[in-house]
Amino acid sequence: MNSKVNGPNRSISIIVCCYNSELRIEQTIRCLSQLILPNSTDVELIVVDNASTDNTSIIVQELWESFDSPFPMRLLFEEKPGLSNARKKGTESAKGDFLLFCDDDNLLRAEYLEIGLEILNKNESVAILGGIGTELIESDKPEWFDRVRVMYAVGDQHKDYPDLTHSKQYVYGAGAFMRKRILTEIFESNIKQVFTDRTGNKLISGGDNELGYLIVASGYQIQWSRELTFKHFIPNERLNYDYLKRMRLGYAYSLPLINMYRAALEGKEYTFKINSWFSDIVISLKRFIRISIRLRRSKKRNLTLLLEYWFYLGRIKALISSFEFYRNANRQIKKNISILRS
Repeated sequence: MNSKVNGPNRSISIIVCCYNSELRIEQTIRCLSQLILPNSTDVELIVVDNASTDNTSIIVQELWESFDSPFPMRLLFEEKPGLSNARKKGTESAKGDFLLFCDDDNLLRAEYLEIGLEILNKNESVAILGGIGTELIESDKPEWFDRVRVMYAVGDQHKDYPDLTHSKQYVYGAGAFMRKRILTEIFESNIKQVFTDRTGNKLISGGDNELGYLIVASGYQIQWSRELTFKHFIPNERLNYDYLKRMRLGYAYSLPLINMYRAALEGKEYTFKINSWFSDIVISLKRFIRISIRLRRSKKRNLTLLLEYWFYLGRIKALISSFEFYRNANRQIKKNISILRS
């Protein structure tokens, strides 16, 4: 792939994907209305309602009008649940040369578009450009938050800066710019994504990883900038151990898929045999039992042990129930990489 386009790209489509966002969307829409628009640049806002059951679409329309509609806004509806599905819907409809994915709880700095456009127009090979989020917590920050802040998509993307093409190979999607022509090439190349990412209240992770791996397989670069700052609003209902558990279980489900992609990118074979799969279950079960015993003996709630406990709980469930799914996904992942590298 890796085609070239001469001259600067001068249009941006901001895509906000929503699921039951009526209570948290106002600050996001307000910040978007206050963005500084780069000179000679067309900007549009696309809000994708991902099968919401509340009044998200109505609220968004009313808010945008109340902020004097500084640039065009369109509302789309994606009935198929899943963040990746909603982002694909927005991408297919977007008119901009660049896409900016802004989550419904992201508050972008006013100069976000100017900074991103300048970086991207300097290097045509950069397909994804990530930013850096800082937490905006609704009330008091839990004492444990800083130890798990990466799980909330805040803080540095990685120790490598600014290029992640050969290390992390993805950025978190919140606040990320993407070059539309490259995403279009990927989506039209007969690949099939294996991640759905967030689906309703299910916190399955990995959609950002998959997109990054597909970009790398296509021969493009992934970067991030510390100048692209935004605040990530985190409500109280996401600051508890139950939410952490759900995120950890989702990560455990996604990790085999992540490992399959990494193996395929490195030209390695991810072994899929019943005996090795059964061996993984036994090893995970032994570790789960050891961690359970340590937790029972611990006099205080130990977050490190809890994170391991939830991970192995999710891993065991996934390994036992989803062998056929993972085997088919592994085949599809190898096919995806082969298509994009051909």
